[in-house]
Amino acid sequence: METDNPKLKRKLFHLDVLIEKQTDCYTAHCLQLDLITDGDTKAEAEAMIVDAISEQITFAIENNLMDHLFQPAPPAEWRKLLYSN
Repeated sequence: METDNPKLKRKLFHLDVLIEKQTDCYTAHCLQLDLITDGDTKAEAEAMIVDAISEQITFAIENNLMDHLFQPAPPAEWRKLLYSN
């Protein structure tokens, strides 16, 4: 994905988030970063994963750890995404 602004012509990356209803909460799992959050509602889980992703990326940039940012989730989690609606 690229930006529309020619002055900011740079590649952006895509992140997949799997949201699942659990017994007593919703979980949100960013598969490229293997980050997991939960919330009482789907919206809360979504908001929390966005915050966690932002914090993880900021930390990686500020500490020159971009080579360690992407830690993919286990294959079983990717299969869940593949077969989800």
